[in-house]
Amino acid sequence: MYDLTECPLCNKQYIRETTITEYNDNGEYYYDVKDGNWCLPKDICNQILQQKDNFLKDGMSLRELCIKLMQLFDLTRRTACKYTNWLINTVPVYLPDRKHIRLIPT
Repeated sequence: MYDLTECPLCNKQYIRETTITEYNDNGEYYYDVKDGNWCLPKDICNQILQQKDNFLKDGMSLRELCIKLMQLFDLTRRTACKYTNWLINTVPVYLPDRKHIRLIPT
């Protein structure tokens, strides 16, 4: 299936191939198997982006980032992992085990 999608970071639209595998309680995100990005509710996306400098520090591991998101937003570990994946695939930040992260295709 192909659909027109907005990047949660820059709001640019792009077309991608998607496989819908899971919804949250509000049906607000799906997992894109093709490129591994999560589409998440924009209010939490925006909060994460506004606070990213507070918890994205050089030397922070993905596990530490996941735990930090769990604490900040009262998330389950599974949901926090999804946000972690979304964040590192959306925001070009340095993490020791991922180097510079690729941007979502536009």
